[in-house]
Amino acid sequence: MGARNRLRAKGPSLPLRGFGLQGLPRQPRYNRVRSRGRCVATAVLIAQDLRRTTGAAVLIGQDIPRLDGLDKLAGRAAYVDDLALPGVWHGGTVRSPIPRGRIKRIHFDPAVNWREFVVVDHRDIPGRNEVKLIDVDQPALVASEFKHKHEPILVIAHRSIHKLRDALRAVRVEVEPLATIFDPRTPLTPELIQYKSDNVFKRIDIRKGSADILSANHADVSSADAQPGAAVPHAAVPHAVVPQEFERIFARAAHVVEGEYVTGPQEHVYIETQGMVAHREDGRLVVCGSMQCPYYVLDALVHLFGRPRDAFRVVQTPIGGGFGGKEDYPSLIAIHAALLAEKAGAPVKIVYDRQEDMAVTTKRHPSRVRHRTALDRDGRLLAMQIDVLLDGGAYVTLSPVVLSRGCIHAAGPYFCEHIHIHGEARLTNSPPYGAFRGFGAPQTLFAVERHMDEIARRIGMDPAELRRRNLLRAGQALATGQVYRDGTDLVALLDRALGEGLYEERRKAHAMFNRTHPYLRRGIGMATFFHGSGFTGAGETYLASEVWLEALPDGTVEVLTAQTDMGQGTTTILAQIAANRLGLPPDCVCVAQPDTSRVPNSGPTVASRTAMIVGRLIEQACDDLLGQLSQFVGGTGMSATDVSAAGASATGVSATGVSATGASATGVSATGAPAAGVSATGASAVRSEHDFPGGTAASAVQTPAAPHATQSEP
Repeated sequence: MGARNRLRAKGPSLPLRGFGLQGLPRQPRYNRVRSRGRCVATAVLIAQDLRRTTGAAVLIGQDIPRLDGLDKLAGRAAYVDDLALPGVWHGGTVRSPIPRGRIKRIHFDPAVNWREFVVVDHRDIPGRNEVKLIDVDQPALVASEFKHKHEPILVIAHRSIHKLRDALRAVRVEVEPLATIFDPRTPLTPELIQYKSDNVFKRIDIRKGSADILSANHADVSSADAQPGAAVPHAAVPHAVVPQEFERIFARAAHVVEGEYVTGPQEHVYIETQGMVAHREDGRLVVCGSMQCPYYVLDALVHLFGRPRDAFRVVQTPIGGGFGGKEDYPSLIAIHAALLAEKAGAPVKIVYDRQEDMAVTTKRHPSRVRHRTALDRDGRLLAMQIDVLLDGGAYVTLSPVVLSRGCIHAAGPYFCEHIHIHGEARLTNSPPYGAFRGFGAPQTLFAVERHMDEIARRIGMDPAELRRRNLLRAGQALATGQVYRDGTDLVALLDRALGEGLYEERRKAHAMFNRTHPYLRRGIGMATFFHGSGFTGAGETYLASEVWLEALPDGTVEVLTAQTDMGQGTTTILAQIAANRLGLPPDCVCVAQPDTSRVPNSGPTVASRTAMIVGRLIEQACDDLLGQLSQFVGGTGMSATDVSAAGASATGVSATGVSATGASATGVSATGAPAAGVSATGASAVRSEHDFPGGTAASAVQTPAAPHATQSEP
């Protein structure tokens, strides 16, 4: 990677607590600066020699204080609701009163002086009334027909938040009810069809046959996790396994076990609710708020307003928790705040209270997973037929990629030569479902683990032994055809979670206890899993993520990415990766606050990709920087004068890490599209005691037993 010598300098990084007098991040000044960071240049070149001779990596794996911890503990971190802009107005939303209908009339109570308020409806949208994501089926403000309860119809702003709340209650929306659907299994009639011809947001088929066809047949999930707006294939390309062959396997099997497993919606309950502030600054519309993906918000604003990207600036404020809930929904609330700010000619803040947040924002997709499994007499898997059905809610949002990841993980970390997975995400008139930690995989992994327990019960085998016989070994292929190459011994991992030799003793003790207690029951639950990090298939290639690294005049190195820290430690992790690669102490590396006017698009903070994917790009940029410094001084053995000359060069010193088309940041090759370039594996075990008549269970405290294995005990 060559240097990215830009004429504009990177201004100083926005401190984690650093906001202007009015509570907003200061706009950096893009005058050229020259890096005179002699201590940086000297340190990184010494580190290069040290690494060459010893291979030392001194920071990765160390427990260092969180770089943002003190500001949060001291209350100095300024969350979106802490931003105090002069003359700020407060915004709120008028929503649909029933799950589906058509607007007939909107009544404004004449007792309210509406001239004091700013009211925005769909007619005030200058561009397209669409929230840009994977599809554009969701309106920012309903024009006529709505598809779920609490769908936004109007947004209103006032200087007084108390008057605003009274005004929201003074608006009545008169509607004509339309037919609704809440169970995705409901047979369709013409009046229930609301998306294309069948209400199906996405279909996926993954078929795996014998080992000799794996090299030539890969399930085509390469675009399923592409960035919003990219084309998503309607269905996966099947393997060459014909239904007749599949059915013959079941006919010859010693055991055939079927089961159906259901999960419901799940609320994120992040501590900080959704919130955005919008205002104009230097001719641009600036939006600040709690978000995981600043460039998603930027793209949504560009699409809706019909203006160029440089007409907007999106800044991420510290986030009080996200868990996926602040991936796609912030685009909608950012649009609402921006529309109000434009019409009011003043800053506008929208912050949901807990009741509104829980009622209107996305949740984890409800699921229904059916398993049909063929096994031989020894309990080894012969064939798995899995049907995955997701309730997508009223609009597409992220359902296609949630379904993709769910299907990829549906067979679990088990080896089976013949697998057929069919998945569908369908429309209902519930509020849209969206991202939540695991992104579809928890639903399908729950199903396959419960099914393994059911198989063990039906064929009379110990559930741990059943898992041991079928867990993936190195060189075996997953359902997608991707070969498992992780060095982790999954059997040893499971045994460690079970207590390293204590499992049989505990099972016998539990059996004796259960025979002598009429109401109490004790048991051991277990689960194994794998989870891919980063976008699936070629998704990371399509993203072409980019990070920047720059030496600053004060002797520090700045990392510039769009990755957000929502409590998972991103700020510290990225600084630690850079410091480790450069041989610097962590306090000599700073991480810029995500701001689309000054950081590159390194992709969204989703899919467990930050440390593994973006972290690798940062290492590439560090290597680029080390190479540049060596070139400045002509190799090793440089003098202090040489180092100073390098730091004082007219172009400064900067480096870039890019995941470009054709790159292998996620292991995507020219011959196939693996489900994920990097995966984590794990096992958990839980000991519990249940009071069946009372319906209660003893509490369990989880304690780590291994890096990827956990035990829970009362």
